[in-house]
Amino acid sequence: MRGLVSWAGLLMFCPFFLWAWNRLSVDKALSVTGAADADAGEQDTPPRHKVNIAAQLLDHLPNQYGYFWKRKVRLLLVVGEPEQIEAVAPGLSRQQWLEGQDTVLLCGGSLSGQWQSDVAELLKTLRRSRPLDGIVWALSESQRNDVAVLSTGVRQLRDLGQALRWQAPLYLWQVCSSQWDQASREAQPVGCLLPTKVTAEQIEASLRELVVPLRGRGIGQLTEHAHHDFLLRLSRDLEHSGISQWRQALAPFLAQFKRSLPLRGLLFSPTLSGIATGTPNAWWPEASWGAVLNDRQTRGRRFAWSWTHGAYVGALCLAGLFALALLLSFTSNRSQIATVESALATLNA
Repeated sequence: MRGLVSWAGLLMFCPFFLWAWNRLSVDKALSVTGAADADAGEQDTPPRHKVNIAAQLLDHLPNQYGYFWKRKVRLLLVVGEPEQIEAVAPGLSRQQWLEGQDTVLLCGGSLSGQWQSDVAELLKTLRRSRPLDGIVWALSESQRNDVAVLSTGVRQLRDLGQALRWQAPLYLWQVCSSQWDQASREAQPVGCLLPTKVTAEQIEASLRELVVPLRGRGIGQLTEHAHHDFLLRLSRDLEHSGISQWRQALAPFLAQFKRSLPLRGLLFSPTLSGIATGTPNAWWPEASWGAVLNDRQTRGRRFAWSWTHGAYVGALCLAGLFALALLLSFTSNRSQIATVESALATLNA
């Protein structure tokens, strides 16, 4: 009788199981192919050898950090135009990934136009459970003030987070131009880290706190070398119009920063010259990266499940439980039948 009840329960939940499995399969296929957002007549853009990049990293990282490399290594996605990416991470746009100091930099490319759908698959392949530890968006001053550039970029990063079902802290990094070479200047991280669910007032206050310290250090560097004007010029620009421009540029996106794309920091630097290592894909971070690399308080987190995804998984779990109950019932009945047969054989003997 118990076996009959188990069979009836399994048959009752089979349609739910098949429906949930079908929905999960469709969602997976759409996330891989990008078919949900592509037009029927639109051709796929050619991949940028992301498969090779994944293979290289999956071969390199275990050799470098051991079997548990996924727990030890931070994965940072660097996005922006090639010129700005090269300015903050020399060699990254050409080599596509750099590794050093327990950190891997991945080149995400430009956020303008169509987003590269293979970036999400690369991140899932490398480390599905925690695909990203942070996003660095390198910007020029003109790009920072361009509403269209910011709007497109925020939307692309939001869509990436939804594809990964993951919220990674975002660092906006402004590359500052200069008439003179700043390579020999004593470098240090310049910028501010922002609280969770930041407001426009907090952004303004955090930037305003930078003005006086930057002015003091800038005067000291300018005294030592007449061309090292980066800090003093940045202090002046922030005080005159930079703070208000940052507030005006970011204000329209604060709701998205709170909901799906946490803004963690605003950083500044001149074009970095890079530290030569002599080894392909090797990276030795300059002091300007200190704010990002030393920021261990904020880490990415998974999106809350939607009710539909929860229903799919719940249906699969119920089907699995009924299958387990059926197996246990079958085993129990078989044992009882064997016991009865043994008893009958003993009586007939």
